[in-house]
Amino acid sequence: MLLAVVATFVAATILAQLGGCNVHELGHALVATLLGWEVELVNLCTPAGGSVVYSRVGNWAGNVQGYAGGLSAALFLFAVYVLVFARRSLPRRSPVWWAAGLGTVVWIGPQLVVAAMEGTAGPGEDYTERFREHPLVFVTLVILAAVVSAAVYVLRWRRSSR
Repeated sequence: MLLAVVATFVAATILAQLGGCNVHELGHALVATLLGWEVELVNLCTPAGGSVVYSRVGNWAGNVQGYAGGLSAALFLFAVYVLVFARRSLPRRSPVWWAAGLGTVVWIGPQLVVAAMEGTAGPGEDYTERFREHPLVFVTLVILAAVVSAAVYVLRWRRSSR
């Protein structure tokens, strides 16, 4: 049973990361298009990440476009959690089901960290420079955000099981 729980958590985590990453890139592209930017290409995510290529970038609201990716992905993952895992009308599920829910929510916090990094980048600033210049800070923030996401999940589950 423990092997099934661990395997389910790992699989759900991978699916949530890839799904969240793709929604992240599509969120950038959608908001950029709404702002009048021209999106040339959306590189959907692999485990190495994704990107959006613009043929024309607007001169305003860059921060809005920056925040859009991580916020879109966090909202998507939260919606998956609410629609699939948090419904009270569902009968109590197995530890495998619980692990799948945890694997889904664990990426919400890290997406919010990335949204903050991208959204606070100044005009012409490559926000990825921050990652390369301060990798320990970034990794610590991402891990802390994942732990907070997991802790909220566990606390909510414990409260609902009473």
